[in-house]
Amino acid sequence: MIHNARSLNNKIDDIMLCVKDRNIDISCLSETWLFSQNSPITSTIKSHGYMIIHNYRSNQRGGGTAVIYKSCLKAQELRQNSDFTSFESTCVSFTSSGNKKVVFIVLYRTGTLSKVFFREVDDLLSHICSSSDDVVVTGDLNIHFENTNDKKVKECTDL
Repeated sequence: MIHNARSLNNKIDDIMLCVKDRNIDISCLSETWLFSQNSPITSTIKSHGYMIIHNYRSNQRGGGTAVIYKSCLKAQELRQNSDFTSFESTCVSFTSSGNKKVVFIVLYRTGTLSKVFFREVDDLLSHICSSSDDVVVTGDLNIHFENTNDKKVKECTDL
């Protein structure tokens, strides 16, 4: 499940009800608006048998990305060596029982669609793809992919 939450703070019960009712293993969220690693929101998620790995804005309101997943899954956050300026992200690696490594990357693009964004996403993907079997990229890029003739859409899909 992919969801732009526009704040988990007032929707967590509804989101967790949807996740549990649909038996979703992994849910990716943008605009979580969380403000710390541990909060009543993370406690609520854990009370439903799920875990959360997330990144939040420490210096201003809004933003944030997260991966919520069933606690029985083997997951590890992949910390990035670089501080990206054109997007926020959470990267989580899941290892299957057959030792297949699948990485979920949740992106939230906050600034203008610039060459910096494309370079930083390319850097991130180059790093992640070199050590993973499969990569799933999702989130809110604020790009209108339905405009297939748009040069920036083509540049993004070519990544």
